[in-house]
Amino acid sequence: MKIAIENIKTKTFPLDLCAIQLLLSCTYTNSLKKKGNELEDNPDNLVHLLEKVSIIFDHIKKGFPFQVQILCSILPDILNYFFTPADILTKVLGEFLSQQQPHPKLLSSVVFKVFENSINQSQLPLLQDWVVFSLSNFTNSFSMSMATWYLSCFFVSASTNPWLRSFFPYMQARIGRFEYEDRKMLCIAGADFYKNLTNDKQRQTFIDSFDKVKDQIDSPFNDLLSSVEL
Repeated sequence: MKIAIENIKTKTFPLDLCAIQLLLSCTYTNSLKKKGNELEDNPDNLVHLLEKVSIIFDHIKKGFPFQVQILCSILPDILNYFFTPADILTKVLGEFLSQQQPHPKLLSSVVFKVFENSINQSQLPLLQDWVVFSLSNFTNSFSMSMATWYLSCFFVSASTNPWLRSFFPYMQARIGRFEYEDRKMLCIAGADFYKNLTNDKQRQTFIDSFDKVKDQIDSPFNDLLSSVEL
């Protein structure tokens, strides 16, 4: 295990990916040796698993796009196998929204699949809470085009509408663009998200968050508010 971690940090392609493969093999083997719910019940196990996942996320920040694409294709299965949505959601979204994250487009597919797993485990209220109470971070921390893209990613990923979810690859590819269709997608996805919120507190927080920034130059948020209030 130590050799794998050291090589991930020091080696270049393809040895770094081989080291990640070794790390994951050791992790899966150790988990199979645990009895019953020992893996979930022991907080130390969760800490150790999070440390290993952090190593992979750190490597994603430093990797070339083709390496990151490989890692992002397997990462959702790893996260969904070892963690509950409540245990891993903050980590995944923190990495996705990090100002030091050079690959948000590729990492958005991880968010989409982790959200999907959460929905399948009846954890939609947890997703909604996280998104609703983080809205101010999106509107204040990014350019208007990137805020629109990030918000659309979250709204679509948290949706249970199959038609809307099918648009994710197209929307994912439009990162950084800020044309009519990007603003329209934000309104459609945002209205769907708002409609499915589970309580009045969430709805009011949603409205308040966008009401504060709706009058900024080129803001799409006034249109979004008009969409949810129809």
